[in-house]
Amino acid sequence: MNNMMILREAKLLDLILKTAESNPPFARLSESEEYDSYDFSAAGKLLKQYEFGAQIIRGDFQVYSSGISFIRGDSFVKRFKEESERQRKKDLLTDKTIKAAKQEPFWKWATFFLGVLTIIFAYLQFKK
Repeated sequence: MNNMMILREAKLLDLILKTAESNPPFARLSESEEYDSYDFSAAGKLLKQYEFGAQIIRGDFQVYSSGISFIRGDSFVKRFKEESERQRKKDLLTDKTIKAAKQEPFWKWATFFLGVLTIIFAYLQFKK
């Protein structure tokens, strides 16, 4: 899935595909507070990119059989959430790596200091 897709687009694509599933191969949506003609245009481009359908005009879409098959077993929202979770885990790992790298100089100095103390105490033990 395209990393640039946002949850809003994923929901709209699912809505288009589910609407077409009940009335194949067409989906007709009207503009609302949630979706406008810009959203429909972006959804049409994404449908074409995934080869799931095409925008006919404004809120009218033709959905191919591949799009209907996709929505029966999967969804863009599900994929979006999975991708977001993968990205979150990747970012968390990166953050932990950076944090560990920042702490590394401390451990180097602590090891050096303890080594020097060990040598001093060993010298004092043998001096007696």
